[in-house]
Amino acid sequence: MLVFFLEDAAKNDWLGYANREAYLRDGLELDPTMAEWAVDGLRRLDGNQAMPFNEAVVLGKRGAPKGNANAAKERENKGNNITFVDRGTSASYTQARLKRDRPDLAEKVVAGELSPNKAAIEAGFRRKPLTLSSDADKAAQAVIEARGLAWADELVAALLVHREAAR
Repeated sequence: MLVFFLEDAAKNDWLGYANREAYLRDGLELDPTMAEWAVDGLRRLDGNQAMPFNEAVVLGKRGAPKGNANAAKERENKGNNITFVDRGTSASYTQARLKRDRPDLAEKVVAGELSPNKAAIEAGFRRKPLTLSSDADKAAQAVIEARGLAWADELVAALLVHREAAR
């Protein structure tokens, strides 16, 4: 309904409010930044799919608000798997993404049959964590099983480079 209210207000000159921001803040009593994130999240869904405001905000959030002390660090991590606050591996983002992309797994999370992390792994949103044994032979086998032989070869090459640099 938020998208409908905004489109309707835009067609009707913001229903007497000065602009979009005033309409969001004073008319709908929403934080304009949060509302924009929610609209971004809602636009990613099927138009007939309902979603709570807070979940839509999580799906639509692009980054930290301006002035946030962590904003520079978050921009620095942009290329990483965990990109922004409330995204990446956060439970709220994972559940919202499961609800959007894999409702079958989202239902299992709600029912307590799966953790959000295990559901994300099953959905292919993230990889199973790689746990290495202190036994080098077992660690090597775990790397090959988890990431494949090509990646294991890259790891060996990198280890050799670091070994030489450490000497």
